[in-house]
Amino acid sequence: MPKSVCVKCEQELECEKNGVVVVEMMHQNTEIYKLWEADLWKCGKCKVEVVLGFGNQPYMEHYEGDIQATLQKLVDDGRVIVYDKEVCGADNI
Repeated sequence: MPKSVCVKCEQELECEKNGVVVVEMMHQNTEIYKLWEADLWKCGKCKVEVVLGFGNQPYMEHYEGDIQATLQKLVDDGRVIVYDKEVCGADNI
């Protein structure tokens, strides 16, 4: 994996947690679209967090079953969840 460096602190980011779940949203953040597994990285100085190292395919997509129930089970199991809020609309381009 390429190095990731905090621009503010000029320090290399450190892996904080492997296997976090990233929730990709759609329809102006009203529906869950996909669940991804990735890694959470953090700057040791300023504590900024970045998600990197996504898999090639999503963990689950909205049409593959009850994605909300799957997400709830992941939450109940103590998995770290990160929400990827979609930005919609011509005014935001």
